Amino acid sequence: MPAQIVDDLTLAFVPHTPHGRASVDVLMSSQEVKLVNSVDVVIVALSTIAADNPYVATALGIAEDARDEGKQLVVVCTDTSVLRATAASIFGVSILDAIVASTTKEILDSLASWFADTKSDLKLAFAANFEWMRRHIAKEAISATAMQNGAIGVVVFIPGADLPVMTLNQAKMILQIAAAYGQPMNKERIKELAMVVGGGFALRYVARTAIGFVPVLGWAIKGVIGYTGTLAMGNAALEYFERGGSPEGLAAKLQEVREGLVKNAEKGQKALPAARAKLRLPKGPSSSKNPLAKKEKALKKPRTDKDKSGYHKLA
Repeated sequence: MPAQIVDDLTLAFVPHTPHGRASVDVLMSSQEVKLVNSVDVVIVALSTIAADNPYVATALGIAEDARDEGKQLVVVCTDTSVLRATAASIFGVSILDAIVASTTKEILDSLASWFADTKSDLKLAFAANFEWMRRHIAKEAISATAMQNGAIGVVVFIPGADLPVMTLNQAKMILQIAAAYGQPMNKERIKELAMVVGGGFALRYVARTAIGFVPVLGWAIKGVIGYTGTLAMGNAALEYFERGGSPEGLAAKLQEVREGLVKNAEKGQKALPAARAKLRLPKGPSSSKNPLAKKEKALKKPRTDKDKSGYHKLA
């Protein structure tokens, strides 16, 4: 494996909290590696899995020990000519536990996805310890919450009943993002957050007004606002922490985003009556502005002319 990737991966697995533990060993062809009892996952990374690679035998021994001890195993190969199915077969793992990637970023992105799917109960703990997992875990929380709030807006028919659930979901999402970035929120910050997220009432008011103009599509409008509003709030929190922001300034940032959402929604609301008027169809088939009506009328009353014999013929 390229030395740069080895160095990058070694640094990537340095924990950021006192409770996190990771052990990284660079394999030698005849080295015997002892697994640390406290680890949850064993990752074996190789440049190739060809039979003539002297490190493959050592890696296979580690894989066998991991299975014997009931630990989860992930196999990484940087040779992109190798199929994932081949790597999985050689090491006796599922194809979902095999990664083929040629760069550090690709390897870490794939590992982040694997951890999120396989160790979902520990993903926030992993994210707090390893930076390369944070964005993926945050994005997952944002996407899942936005889908939930969009669905709630569509299926809840009791006026106002959806708002408390949506608000709670958004608050939970932001707390998850903060935890993923190692930024726990104290009581004071949580109060500030509740005040900002609770301001979603403004968006719901705009939604209800819009529904008055387009009642047939009311369910869709509520769903779209629930979905897009949650996405905007979540992505704002993500980018804020990505830039090194602290919990102290999060409420102000979210307040700014929420106000922008309300302004944009109000602009759209003002444009609804004009848009609806443009979409109105002619009142009936007799309208002179409706070409289809003229054609229909012509078909109903075919023109007739007399020929020289005195018989009528159709035009």
